[in-house]
Amino acid sequence: MAQLSSVQIIGAQKAGTSAVAKWMFEGGYGRPQVFDGEPWYHKKEAHFFDIDWNFNRGLDFYARQFRDIDGIGRPALDATPDTLAFAQRVRDTYELAGGDQVNMLKIIVILRDPVARELSLFTTQPLGLRLPVSGAI
Repeated sequence: MAQLSSVQIIGAQKAGTSAVAKWMFEGGYGRPQVFDGEPWYHKKEAHFFDIDWNFNRGLDFYARQFRDIDGIGRPALDATPDTLAFAQRVRDTYELAGGDQVNMLKIIVILRDPVARELSLFTTQPLGLRLPVSGAI
């Protein structure tokens, strides 16, 4: 049986998922492993369910990211906010993994007022990436 993360943090970008994940990692939850060639943010966000290329690599690929955590008895955390749109993939994967993992999985959903979220996203983007405002000089 493949052991997967026991907690998923999902939700909207700029809604506080990073702050909650940091707090949980500091509290003892295990991080996904980052393998050669993977981006640094995979230490928080495995991006398995939301990126087709990763998802198509299969259950063993996802489980491998949490393998070392399982050996020391800590709960594992995957904090990929974009997983919110892929609920069926999550359910299917956890059922395929076996045991009672699908029923034991804890999901933390973090949302935010859409207007406040967009303003936050806008103010944290570098100036060169911001879209010009119509009529602005």
